[in-house]
Amino acid sequence: MENPFVFDRPNNVSIEQFIKFYIKENIYTKFLESTRNILLIGVRGSGKTSTLRYYSFPIQYANPEVSNKFDVVGIHIPSKHPLFSKREYLLYENNNKKSVVVEHFLCINIISCICETFIESSANLDLTKEIEELILKNLSFILESDFPQNTSLFKSIKLFLNKEANASQRKLNNENFESFIDFSFSFNNTVIPFLEQLKNIPKLKGSHFSLFFDDIQDLGKIHQEIINSWISYRDNKLFSFKVATADIKPSFITSTGGVILEGHDFVKIDLTKRLYNKDSEFSKFAKDVIAKRLVIAKIDSSVDDFLPESKNFRIGLDEGREKAREKAKEKYPNPKGTQINDYVAKYGRAIYFRERNSKANIPVYSGFETLVDISTGVIRNLLTPVYFMYEKQRANSSSDSIKLIPSNI
Repeated sequence: MENPFVFDRPNNVSIEQFIKFYIKENIYTKFLESTRNILLIGVRGSGKTSTLRYYSFPIQYANPEVSNKFDVVGIHIPSKHPLFSKREYLLYENNNKKSVVVEHFLCINIISCICETFIESSANLDLTKEIEELILKNLSFILESDFPQNTSLFKSIKLFLNKEANASQRKLNNENFESFIDFSFSFNNTVIPFLEQLKNIPKLKGSHFSLFFDDIQDLGKIHQEIINSWISYRDNKLFSFKVATADIKPSFITSTGGVILEGHDFVKIDLTKRLYNKDSEFSKFAKDVIAKRLVIAKIDSSVDDFLPESKNFRIGLDEGREKAREKAKEKYPNPKGTQINDYVAKYGRAIYFRERNSKANIPVYSGFETLVDISTGVIRNLLTPVYFMYEKQRANSSSDSIKLIPSNI
């Protein structure tokens, strides 16, 4: 049987497998399904890419649990796309010229990702030849360009974008900026008209387009400032941005020197705020992740039974937490709210490990709570040790059925 705790990059997993394994965090659903601009903050492996991919159009359309598949159309835009690595803007010292070049390639990348999304799922749109011809005719008029014929709508636009990217690069490398700027793309003159033309497709007539920028911390400073400028737009009827970053303190500066404001221009979802004690939001989510994989693997065990904790380890942890509680009472003689419990949750385990005899055996990292704690709120860090413990137990066991991972594994 395949190891049910295997972890791969979300974009490497098939749509069917992704839907099968993904655990939806309902606490964020109303924001991620909304037409608001969202900033999703979390360290690598915390589930940012998985979250964005789940709400992307191909996944939502294939998911039987989603009823209104065209209300919000999510477009996943990875920041490691080749077009984002273009460095022609570095040829110029003038910041205005740099900004024009960066926005041009950003727009090409956005439209390219939209095309890739619909090329994969064009059959779901029920496109007719008449509608395709109408959209290409309108875009040809707006952009003053010709589009390849005898191919599908989105493949034609993608070919045009490839040609435009190559032509732009040649102009910039030949220091022909004046020729380039005459036909350079901006969000207002290219992306918005393109999204408006998609409304000619009957199934997209009432759709809102969510543009998902993933791992924006990998982009340059100018790129981020331009995207922030787009986020500052007040009209969210047609489109919105869902931006994911591993930067704990991202920049909110726009390309004009202004700033975007939390609560006004965007809603922030901070995955790093999830605490790691047994009653925390992440702990409950982690238990759901393990439980679902046990069900998929047809392992008839609860999470706590499958990952039992060493009795001696439990006794040691309890002693560490009790010492932490005494220290907390000294530190907070007049505690407010959950100060005592928060201190115990944060330092109890650390006190246990710090005060162990230096000659004692290496402690066993057993039990679900311990795995949650050492994962530091990162699902990848949770699944990786379980994966290897499962493999070791399978190698040690004569049975094909693994019912639990012993605490001494």
